[in-house]
Amino acid sequence: MNPKTWVPRRRWLRWLLGVLGAVVLTIAVLALVRAYLLFPQVALEPILRDEPLEMPTHLAEFPDGSGEMAVTEKAGRILRFHRDAPRAAGVLLDLRARVAIEGWEDGLFSIAFHPRFRENGKFFVFYTAAEPRRVVISRFTMDRDTRTADPAGEETILTIGKPSPNHNGGSLVFAPDGTLFLGVGDSQVARHGQQRDTLLGKVLRIDVDRPGDGRAYGIPPDNPFAGGRDGFRPEIWAYGFRNPWRISLDRETGEMYAGDVGSTRFEEVDRVVKGGNYGWAHMEGEACSDLLPNCNPADFRFPLAAFPRYVTRAIIGGHVYRGEQLPWLRGKYVFGTYFRGLYAIPIDDSGVITLPEVLLYRPRADHGANEGKEIRISSLAEDLSGELYVVDLKGGLYRIVER
Repeated sequence: MNPKTWVPRRRWLRWLLGVLGAVVLTIAVLALVRAYLLFPQVALEPILRDEPLEMPTHLAEFPDGSGEMAVTEKAGRILRFHRDAPRAAGVLLDLRARVAIEGWEDGLFSIAFHPRFRENGKFFVFYTAAEPRRVVISRFTMDRDTRTADPAGEETILTIGKPSPNHNGGSLVFAPDGTLFLGVGDSQVARHGQQRDTLLGKVLRIDVDRPGDGRAYGIPPDNPFAGGRDGFRPEIWAYGFRNPWRISLDRETGEMYAGDVGSTRFEEVDRVVKGGNYGWAHMEGEACSDLLPNCNPADFRFPLAAFPRYVTRAIIGGHVYRGEQLPWLRGKYVFGTYFRGLYAIPIDDSGVITLPEVLLYRPRADHGANEGKEIRISSLAEDLSGELYVVDLKGGLYRIVER
């Protein structure tokens, strides 16, 4: 048999295999689009639907069984409302005369209620101030009758000077033992994350109930650098962060997670441990950067997840879901990114995660002045039952529900 007679058949076979391959690839791509973009796994249910909010930044539930929640606005106001009400019930606190909003990343960032709020009415806020430029952590006391707090009653707990208006961090989280964790950004100075004598670029832990050594707070004796060990500030719990915008504690395990905003290559989720060095600005994600010399990856803790910035952009952070309404999501870290939407990842130790599970891609507001426009997530919040909420910087609040 002449071998040349088989050439057309081989060409035909190659053509057929190419067509089949293209069909399979197209089906796979469409399946991914269907699964992750066109048919999202969750929905956002609006709350406080009829209240015009001005750039809300954070949301928290009053831990007193009242069913009320507090929402912070960037300019410095805190509104209170019942979770099922369409309008706010009143203003808990108005700090607009004190909050500096000189830069895009300035403002009132968060509120945290004292673990014994039911008895003492105390809560804490994290905001930026000017002249000099600084971040401020302060305590206020709510009047039980009016459910308001007087700005004149401010007790400043901690101030941290900063050279720029960016990379402030902004989280306040109480641990079950009553100590307070703070996430503080590097103020856009790369070396701050590694410097031992500054609180910038760190996660801090302080005791707001036991002041000492001339401070308005105490140093927990089990802090990793208590006493100034190795030249570190004693408030430091972990270091090497760029801008840990939102930190949270898993309500079942007590483990801490942080969303650390990326620079040019990766967005990070870190499992934050006592004394850990998370690498910035030697490292970004799993890779050495060129911002500081002498980078040795073995010297640093790798992130739980590092996402290329074309996958996620400007990570917000979130919570390990421990609610009851979405059982398939339990035990996963659910987080937002400012420009992309809502995601989830497992929290096991199987290696650095590079692709998240997409829950809601580029969601859009379905009511109010921004109806039809993309939501810009500024926070995820957790209520007393462990259910999750989304805060839209453009003015909306949403509960995450089953689709």
